[in-house]
Amino acid sequence: MKTFRNRINLSTALLLAALAGVIGYSSNANRPAMAPPSVVATVDFTVVFDGLTERSDVDARMTEIAAELDEKAGIQREAIELLIEDLQLYAPGSPQYEETERKIARQTYELRAFREFSIRKLELKKAQALRQLYANIKSAASGLASEQGYDLVFVNDAMVEVPAAATENETWTHIAARRMLYANPMLDVTEELVERMNNAFAHGG
Repeated sequence: MKTFRNRINLSTALLLAALAGVIGYSSNANRPAMAPPSVVATVDFTVVFDGLTERSDVDARMTEIAAELDEKAGIQREAIELLIEDLQLYAPGSPQYEETERKIARQTYELRAFREFSIRKLELKKAQALRQLYANIKSAASGLASEQGYDLVFVNDAMVEVPAAATENETWTHIAARRMLYANPMLDVTEELVERMNNAFAHGG
């Protein structure tokens, strides 16, 4: 009787083991395959931005626009100075004197308005150029990632030090804005990105 019972227990154990194997195989078969590890690269955005020929070209264009606006303001300023000189030729209270005063006031107001317009126009031009430059950097990073097989390209803000002279609140702001604490320098592709963009810009692309 005891031997028979042992045989039953052994058969049951073998059956349970077989079932466990089938269940385990079924679970593994239904489990989705694990994705391969992501290939990551990093860039120092400040170095990229400062190293671009396109950025230098943008700065030159902004300087040219600023010079043109300043030249126009200078013409208006010279006209006002001439009116002030003419004012000395007329007797205070005379029709010519009062008319010249009105011209000076009007042109001074126009000059002030033009200066405000110039500042606003230049700021808008700079913002537009900056947005375009950022879009070009993103596009170039995407192209580089596609060629080299990178899944992610991060801006490595861990390389930027918190200003030593910052106040407590400013320090917290800098720390809170950070997204990366450390990145292996071997992952850095800053120079490749800069070279890629400068070559493309040199060829008009």
